[in-house]
Amino acid sequence: MTNKIIYIFFICVSISYGSYPIDYKIDSVNHNFEYRNRELSDGLSSQSIVDLRILNDQSIVIGTSGGLGLLDSDMNLYSYNDTELPSGGNPALEVYNNENLVIVSGVETVNFLNEDVSSGTGISWSLDNGNTWSYMPQPQDQLPVCEELTCENPLNSPEECDCSPAASGCSWDVPSQTCSLVGNNIIIEWGGQSLSSLAIQTSAKNVTYDVSADIINKYIYTANWAGMLRRFKYTDENPVWELVPLPMDNQSSATCGSYPVNYVYNPVDPLISGNLNYGGNHNHKVFSVYTEFYNEQMFIWAGTADGVNKGIVGQDGCIDWIHYTTSDGLGGDWIIDIVPQYLGNENPRIWLVSWDREETAPHPNSLTYTDDNGLSWVTVNQFSEEFIDLNNNDIYDQEDNFNDLNNNNNYDGATPYSLYFTDDVLYASTNRGLFYSFTNNVMDWQRLEFPSEILNILDYNQNPEQGIFTQTKVYTSLKKDQTFFIGTPKGLIWINAENNINNPDLWNTEISANTWGSFVASDQDIVNENKLHIWPNPFFIENVSTNVDFQFKTDSNSGKMKIYDFSMNLVDSFDCDKVNDYGNLECSWNGRSKNGIKVANGIYFCKLNTGHSEVWEKLMVINASKGHY
Repeated sequence: MTNKIIYIFFICVSISYGSYPIDYKIDSVNHNFEYRNRELSDGLSSQSIVDLRILNDQSIVIGTSGGLGLLDSDMNLYSYNDTELPSGGNPALEVYNNENLVIVSGVETVNFLNEDVSSGTGISWSLDNGNTWSYMPQPQDQLPVCEELTCENPLNSPEECDCSPAASGCSWDVPSQTCSLVGNNIIIEWGGQSLSSLAIQTSAKNVTYDVSADIINKYIYTANWAGMLRRFKYTDENPVWELVPLPMDNQSSATCGSYPVNYVYNPVDPLISGNLNYGGNHNHKVFSVYTEFYNEQMFIWAGTADGVNKGIVGQDGCIDWIHYTTSDGLGGDWIIDIVPQYLGNENPRIWLVSWDREETAPHPNSLTYTDDNGLSWVTVNQFSEEFIDLNNNDIYDQEDNFNDLNNNNNYDGATPYSLYFTDDVLYASTNRGLFYSFTNNVMDWQRLEFPSEILNILDYNQNPEQGIFTQTKVYTSLKKDQTFFIGTPKGLIWINAENNINNPDLWNTEISANTWGSFVASDQDIVNENKLHIWPNPFFIENVSTNVDFQFKTDSNSGKMKIYDFSMNLVDSFDCDKVNDYGNLECSWNGRSKNGIKVANGIYFCKLNTGHSEVWEKLMVINASKGHY
């Protein structure tokens, strides 16, 4: 249900989230539910394939970093052009074929307080298999206007005026006897209680990273980093966003109607003083959500930066929560995906994909699952392996060794993005390629080795002489009939494995007749006149020898590249003097300063001077934690 990748192109490695300024401009909120026939244009808007889902008509809807796409049954690629779709890339995509329901979210990069950050652009849903769409803007809150409260004589005592925190989010300023806001909070009604919640007044850092539908009660739930857990009735003529409160960090559970009096729904980082936490809660930063009806009960699972929450949905729509963390057996606290696996049991096996939250080490990347609805948890540690950098060069090479957690003599450390299941085969898409396992042996994962023809297309990087072996990133995978699809940052790979589809080693040497193909942009396709092309952008600095590549279409055969940080300090400079087969000027950068030190996270400005032309382009750099892939 939720085989999706966190939209890593715009999320920072750090998950910290600070306070919002209360005077930041509130985006306008417009509901527009105009319907139209499906509008498509040839080709995808981006070659970076984030997610894949099968529609009822057997076409495949594609989430990309540039917008929603479609692959029809004749293997033709299209982009959706409907104006009711959110702009930008697609961090979340979900399909419910029994309801003809498709849900997608959007994200763009905006400048927020002199910093480039991700910004949610809303979500859209279709009730007719993607032919027509409805749109909801990114959820935001509005603070009450205290000056407009009913009061015959506002200078009299508070008892004569309608102004109280429980009713309005406002309180009396006793020295001046005026009615004012209580901080930056609003009041929400939940389970018969009035609860306080931080008002999220902007879409900046407020991104919907996952969506899921309760098709019984007709809710769409959204996981919003900095925007918390929200929902709306997708069958209503004019849907309204509703905040769904989660337990605080120090709560193991939260019962509807019995939240503590000091409860505040707040995703701002907690401030720790002694043994007490002040400020917000990591458990209110929501990254993943999954809903499903089983055991004659509607359940909702919400993954956060502080574990996972299992919710039992009551008939009135209110939810009782149980909060699980690493102290309950989870492999990690930052849950970026929740995926069910159906094994014919009373309830599905629930898988959690977790990433390392830097300040809570040692809890590295891992997979965790439960077969008993959360009573117990089992962790797969294979992806948690870390190399020991004995020569301090940030590269896993022959001089280093690693913690072999599964005793297979292979370094299997990787960052898992998403999971996919076919029969008894499990696939994990990671930044080191596609791994597979079997249901009866989930502790042992093997990496699918791509043929050299595909590795060449995807810019596979290896240097056996130095003992360096890397694999292309894989974001998602999908099987349709006898064809297996693999989504990567460089495009879509497909394999026709008619006689081999149930063998996870899709390119088994005994099945040499397998056919395959790709939808990958060539250098000639992507380099335009008067534009400095950068790939990949954002650039994840790996702990292996990966580079960011620059290309520029020009008649010159040489140029000078200079890299500046956000304060316009020179970081590095080098010659750009390689001309590729398409006549484009080409060079690369390893993400390090002129002193050989990996640069910090942030925005960098790249200037190429060829003597008779000068071009600038912006590059986002994300520096992964040392020791992690």
